[in-house]
Amino acid sequence: LDANLALADLLADTRRADAAAEHLRETLAQAPANTEAELLAKLVHRCATLMRTLGDADEAHQLLHEAHHLDRRNLRITLALGQSVASGVRASSWTAY
Repeated sequence: LDANLALADLLADTRRADAAAEHLRETLAQAPANTEAELLAKLVHRCATLMRTLGDADEAHQLLHEAHHLDRRNLRITLALGQSVASGVRASSWTAY
């Protein structure tokens, strides 16, 4: 999965954020059922970052919730979710954790 993150970063760095996000979606869809939640959370978090870059703040916010659900101890994910909540994205869909 780290190789998939690296490829997504490479695509994003070459101004192909849409291709990077699609690659991560496919990677997540094909991830084995026994994949560690922490690894999945990293992929979902990176996908959220890409969606934000692409201008889809609502999907980014939902993905941050999913990443936080997968790994509640990851400080980067927690902070990103907090920033998203503070920015007022999807205030009507906030859920308490």
